[in-house]
Amino acid sequence: MQMLKSISCLGLLLLGLTACQDQQNLPAKEAAKLNTEEGWLPPNYEASPEMLRLNDLGIRYQTQAETDPTINLEQREIYLDSARYYYQQALAQDSSYGLLYSNMAALEMQEGRMAEAEKYLRQRLAQEPEFAEGWQSLGFFKDLQGDSVAAFKYYEKSLALFDGRLAKGKKYRQPENIIYYYDNWAGKSHSLLLLGQEEKARESVDALLKEAAPIMGPQKVQIYAAMLQLSRQDLIQGIRDRQKAASSPTN
Repeated sequence: MQMLKSISCLGLLLLGLTACQDQQNLPAKEAAKLNTEEGWLPPNYEASPEMLRLNDLGIRYQTQAETDPTINLEQREIYLDSARYYYQQALAQDSSYGLLYSNMAALEMQEGRMAEAEKYLRQRLAQEPEFAEGWQSLGFFKDLQGDSVAAFKYYEKSLALFDGRLAKGKKYRQPENIIYYYDNWAGKSHSLLLLGQEEKARESVDALLKEAAPIMGPQKVQIYAAMLQLSRQDLIQGIRDRQKAASSPTN
């Protein structure tokens, strides 16, 4: 069960959804600050506090549905419906906030609606073509459809974008931004796994853990450490298992 939970959190990270970290425990002002860091919003974006509040509520409900092992199927659907409501309210206020499209894509993926998930993801990529997580996820969708040629093309694109971020991302080493630097590092490792370059991926994760654990603490880096136990096939099968569970009539 713990491994499946780790795969689930990695699936959200794959889409750029930050809820698997402890953002939901931050004060509202600090959470809004994290959401508006450069690289997560279009250039010169003026964040609306109300839109950020609605997005945060959606993330909380979506994360609860994804990670709480105590809820039943009916409760899970209520949480996901609540998340969708808040995301749609936020989009009605501001359709230029890219993270909302990623969150909606993750939500649709949780419920097994891959065509809808891909639609939302492509909407974000149309706004932000350098969104590395989006190209990675698009590759993942193609893998699930059996088109590994297209999938690998998108994984390679995401890998190049993650490398580009890391090359100029020293500012993310500042204490208030460190999570973004490490998530980019994890994203690169994830792309390597999806490309089947498992040895390189594990070398990357080992280096990440060596640097991140003393700063963030051992518990907070467990989502990264989970990749050490995974292969390309594990990642794809994990999503297929979640899709199957989501469509099951019983919990």
